[in-house]
Amino acid sequence: MFTEAPEVGMISLHHVHLYTSDMAAAIKFYQKFFDAEVVMDMHDKHERYVSMQIGKGRLLLLQTDAPTPNQRGLAHIGIQTDDQEALLGKLKQAGVPLREKPTDYIFWKTAKVEGPDNVLIEILEIDKEKMPKKYIGFFD
Repeated sequence: MFTEAPEVGMISLHHVHLYTSDMAAAIKFYQKFFDAEVVMDMHDKHERYVSMQIGKGRLLLLQTDAPTPNQRGLAHIGIQTDDQEALLGKLKQAGVPLREKPTDYIFWKTAKVEGPDNVLIEILEIDKEKMPKKYIGFFD
């Protein structure tokens, strides 16, 4: 089904992105039951992003002003790389569908591809020069 493609540098599961209808309740739930720690809390226009560390893993929670019924549960799986262009090239060469073209966003580049079972997979590359120092540990 997929063809082999050139090797890529660092690739690491970075986060699982979940939509939530109640940010405070979601934060409390993951803190209470999984000892989660809020490591990033950002607001962008009408959205709030909260990243939580659970052991070595991360959850990214998103609450919007006007969520729709399909904005509940799993949004996407985030894969961090140090060479987004090479990884996207490898995926394209293998026939993996691109769902969102590469876009610069604050201090990272993001693109999304479609994985098996229509799972949306975000491919992100961090620009540590632009990143606020307080978030460095979150993206290491």
